[in-house]
Order: sequence, then structure tokens, then C-alpha cells
Amino acid sequence: MGKQSKKNQVQKFFAGLLASSNAKKKTKNSKKKRSNKKPKVKPLPMPIKKTKEKLTRSEDTKILENQDLILKKTDQLMTRMDQIENRLRALT
Repeated sequence: MGKQSKKNQVQKFFAGLLASSNAKKKTKNSKKKRSNKKPKVKPLPMPIKKTKEKLTRSEDTKILENQDLILKKTDQLMTRMDQIENRLRALT
């Protein structure tokens, strides 16, 4: 009977050591994992400046359409100014 209780005590002792060493390993690993995590970088809400190379085709075509529209409007304004000048000359 004495041998059995001694054996149980030894088993419990080693089980306790094993459990504590496992617990230490888990905390060490978890600390390592935390330190390896990179901080999340939030993207900027609006891009600061786009270079010509980074523009997509749709943006490029929009720019070209806007340029064409500006040219048309300036042509219209120039012809209108010419008409007004001609009327003023006719009046004087």
C-alpha cells in the first residue's frame, strides 16, 4: 500500500511539472506571436497625387474628353466674341 501511494505522489509531481512547463511554453509562444504581429496601417482616405503612369484607361479617357470639351467651349466663346465685336463695329 505504501508503494502505491508513493508512486501516485511521484506521478502527480511529474504531471504538475509537465503542466507548468507546458503553461510556460504557451505563454512564451503567445508573447512571441504578439511581438511578430505587424501594426495595421490604415490606408489614406484620398490618394495624394496620381502620376500619369498610374492613371487607368477610363481616367485617361475622361481627361481627354474634358480637354476636348474645354476646347469646344473656348471655340464657341471666341466665335461669340467675334460676333459681338462685329456688331459693335457696325453700331459705331
